[in-house]
Amino acid sequence: MHVTARLRRSLRDRGILGSLKHYAVRGYRIIRPHRLVPHPFDVEHGVHTTAFIEGSSLGTGHAHDLYVVCYYASPPSVVRLSIDAWRSTLRPSDPSLEGYTFFDIGAGMGRTVMTASLYPFERIVGIEMNHGLTEQGRRNIDIWLRTHRECNQIELTTCDATEFPWPSMPLLIYMFNPFEAPVLMQLVRTLDQALTQGAGPIDLVYIHPTAKSVLEAHPNAQLRASTICYLSDADGAADLFSDPHGAAPCYECRIYRLSHVS
Repeated sequence: MHVTARLRRSLRDRGILGSLKHYAVRGYRIIRPHRLVPHPFDVEHGVHTTAFIEGSSLGTGHAHDLYVVCYYASPPSVVRLSIDAWRSTLRPSDPSLEGYTFFDIGAGMGRTVMTASLYPFERIVGIEMNHGLTEQGRRNIDIWLRTHRECNQIELTTCDATEFPWPSMPLLIYMFNPFEAPVLMQLVRTLDQALTQGAGPIDLVYIHPTAKSVLEAHPNAQLRASTICYLSDADGAADLFSDPHGAAPCYECRIYRLSHVS
């Protein structure tokens, strides 16, 4: 039923030809096993984060399953470049990086939270709906933390991000296109509520922002930076979505701050 609902929504939103093109492209990516060799990050650190799993195969029984895009881990160079870009937006009146808790929405097997631990955040939390991905992520983190990191307070939780109890502290929320616009709209509403309850600043780093119109139209969201994150050579060679004979592989990054307009 989950797959049928996704197909019906695609036909409604994209039409027949658009749906055929969409699923043909995604299917082609799935059947390229030679592009899914272990990522250099996994080889170097002895973890497992390499996979491409369609959203239709990640069902949990939650109503938001319909809007999950896929599992595909962020390239480490994109995580680092986006954090550096966010850091450059901080003003003297803002908390320092050490005062922020880093959240990865759609944390999967934990590659992003592991990469983020190379920075001295106060705490790092990955939020993932799929229990199987969370369990593999916890095994990865156990291996990762055998070496001391700048932040050793890392945890993964199995939860829908719109239902997460956001703490009253400065938040940096990282998203690598985890879901489509209807869920992002609901997430922003819960973050607005968190602001009223004492959370903040709340900054969002949005990679491959296919639903950026949600934030662009939101009165409490301020665009603080927009940049392009170019993949390292190693990440580019391993990236499933890059054309090895095309332009330099990269992802768009948009950085927002949520705050109540006075």
